[in-house]
Amino acid sequence: MILSNLGACLFALLVSSSASAASFPCDKAKHADEIAICADGELSARDVVLDRAFRDAKSLAPSPQARKNINTTTHKFNDERGLCGRDVWCIKDVQERTLGYFQNLGASENFLGWGAVTGSVDLDAPLGNEKLRINDETVSLRFCNKARQPVVVATSFRQDLGSDQFKLKGWYPLAEDGCSAVFTVPKGDFLWAALGTHPLAMWGDGPRLCVSDPNFDKVYQPGQHCRNGFTLKFFHRFIVRDTMTIDILER
Repeated sequence: MILSNLGACLFALLVSSSASAASFPCDKAKHADEIAICADGELSARDVVLDRAFRDAKSLAPSPQARKNINTTTHKFNDERGLCGRDVWCIKDVQERTLGYFQNLGASENFLGWGAVTGSVDLDAPLGNEKLRINDETVSLRFCNKARQPVVVATSFRQDLGSDQFKLKGWYPLAEDGCSAVFTVPKGDFLWAALGTHPLAMWGDGPRLCVSDPNFDKVYQPGQHCRNGFTLKFFHRFIVRDTMTIDILER
């Protein structure tokens, strides 16, 4: 919770189901959104990321006025979160937009949810008969399936560095314990979602994008409405700056 004393930790820290540790005592939480964060390990973990992102953004601020603006805007996000009450998805939505604000200011933190970035991709890995060619505007990614079941994956990324249009492609089958081929995307915003069926599972807790059950490959602009045949599904969102492997973990 953002306090009037912005020198204090602004967000709840990670809590477990058995004990809580926060920037404020969870046993004294009064507001419904604070109580929801203290009661939900995932919300608490995301709060930890937001706390780091806030500090990161302020450390990069070029002037005292810029730091003051960050404080003011963060207070507004906190007030908006307070209106969510105990609505978990509402709190997550505010958290996503808050993190996006900090990222636009240069913060490097991400919500990784049920996926984890581990290790790196071999930049010399063959792709067909050619080696990947990496430049200053792209990074290499791959997915590895550690969910102990087959999954399908969808991805979204900017068409080009700085573009306001996004590619949205899916679904890519990924066998249990298998890894995808290495692929390149522009640096910056990257979103992914995964679906499993045995048992039914979904990986994604951030923005919702329009996808269909059959395979799709389209271009969209954020905020556009889904057309017939497409439905909204939650995606993870983070900023890619370096080559990486994304592990899809067991739910």
